[in-house]
Amino acid sequence: MALILLPVPIGEADPTWMPPVVISYYRTLEFFIVEQVRTARRMLKAFDPEIDINRITFMELDKHHQQDPVQLLAPASAGHSIGLMSESGLPGVADPGGFIVAAAHRMGIQVVPLPGPSSLMLALMASGMNGQDFRFHGYLPAKKPALFQAIQNLDREMNRYTTAHLFIEVPYRNESLFQAFLEVLSPDTGLCLAVNLGLTGGWVRSQTIRAWKKELPPDLHKQLCVFAVGKLL
Repeated sequence: MALILLPVPIGEADPTWMPPVVISYYRTLEFFIVEQVRTARRMLKAFDPEIDINRITFMELDKHHQQDPVQLLAPASAGHSIGLMSESGLPGVADPGGFIVAAAHRMGIQVVPLPGPSSLMLALMASGMNGQDFRFHGYLPAKKPALFQAIQNLDREMNRYTTAHLFIEVPYRNESLFQAFLEVLSPDTGLCLAVNLGLTGGWVRSQTIRAWKKELPPDLHKQLCVFAVGKLL
């Protein structure tokens, strides 16, 4: 059968974020590979309060890849489709699950990606930066001087190319990363903050470093934030 890559709402488990085809898979699949069983169960109930959770087999994903993917995919080898869920957004994109997908390809199991929300793509859409040439880096180094050196290298590259660069950070380090961008990046470089996308009160703001420095810093502490850096078009 197939490995179904299931998008998950960003923030609240609101089914209006999901295409009907995704909801139909959530209602009918009997096997799921998930990051956390507790939140996966809650998500399924939000999609369909009448769903019989007891008929579903959940297999919890080890983020450190210390599992045999062949075992996790055993139901597919036996003729059942399996849903792969992350905690938020798209599985395998800034989330664990890629090694399961790779194993499915090796085993000849069909892989079916389904459409849904991605905070990275939403941030890029709203950034005013180059949507045809972009790069997601994940995390920058956590501490100076490696952090400043990485941003300096990025700034030099942006003097030559219009590539948009996307980053994420653990929520308690958002403010220190924001300040590092202000200290190191050139005044005309664009910086977009996409905060709490998919949540009530979420917002996106994109302007130059020079403009950011003229304002009081936004409250980013423990917020879900995507940073985009690049030339504003």
